[in-house]
Amino acid sequence: MARRPTRPTPEPLDVDAVSVVTAGTVLWGIGAIVLALFGRNWLDRHDDTWWIWTCVAGFLLGLVGIAFVRRRRSRLGRVAAARAEQPPGAPPADSVAAVVDPVGPAASSADGVETHRSEPA
Repeated sequence: MARRPTRPTPEPLDVDAVSVVTAGTVLWGIGAIVLALFGRNWLDRHDDTWWIWTCVAGFLLGLVGIAFVRRRRSRLGRVAAARAEQPPGAPPADSVAAVVDPVGPAASSADGVETHRSEPA
């Protein structure tokens, strides 16, 4: 069987994950409130009160997700800002470690190799 010619991989979409996770969290919260206020008797009769707890769990995990994606967005912004500030021809700062160095500033040795101090700055 002949193979199809491969197409180039498309660029990933730039999606604001904070908005998506926040919308999902709000929907889980609304579901929990609606079920607790209006569906409680029906759920009790049919032994399906676990629906409410599923919505509560979705809401709480959504709060964790919001914190995660906000931190990720902030970190990606710092990396993008560091890349924009670099002069042309400088090595790329592809990692967050290049932006936030917990050890302190790098020191250059006589041969031009950067070394880090082992004690905190």
